[in-house]
Amino acid sequence: MEEVYKQTAVGINVFAAGQAAITHFRDPVHKNHPKAFIVTGNLLPFGQVAPANFFTLGIQKTIAARFIANAADAYYAADGIKYYFASLVSKEGGFVDYQGEFAKSGPTHAKVYWGLINGEKQENWDYRYVLWSTFFRLEAKSRGSFFVVVSPSMDLVSFQKHELVLSVTTASMRF
Repeated sequence: MEEVYKQTAVGINVFAAGQAAITHFRDPVHKNHPKAFIVTGNLLPFGQVAPANFFTLGIQKTIAARFIANAADAYYAADGIKYYFASLVSKEGGFVDYQGEFAKSGPTHAKVYWGLINGEKQENWDYRYVLWSTFFRLEAKSRGSFFVVVSPSMDLVSFQKHELVLSVTTASMRF
């Protein structure tokens, strides 16, 4: 039970991070900057049964996905804040091989997140991509982006003003 409580608390903390992000997103200094709140997702919230060894992670991700779905609908129209549950998937659309594909996915995460942050409009909140995705241009419209990335394998990462640093599980890249 302790692990269930722990994972549920992590999922609920996405709400707290989202609340803090909205405060910063609404700050006048960010008026003309792209704004995106990205949760590192996976496919667990979308299946009927989670594998036993991923049961508690599935709880956490389901809470996060529900928040993102609602926030994408509520805040994009009102404030222009984009919300994503971004999931790396296999070429077939299923779970990635976490020992192989995921271990090499740092640069792909960075490219995709950078594109979502700087995109013109809210894409589908349930955003899925494959290893070595090249869907987005890497030019930044503004170096003043503010975003938050939440993942169970890393601490809350938030940056504002003139720096964008994307830290992912397997790599860190500075733009």
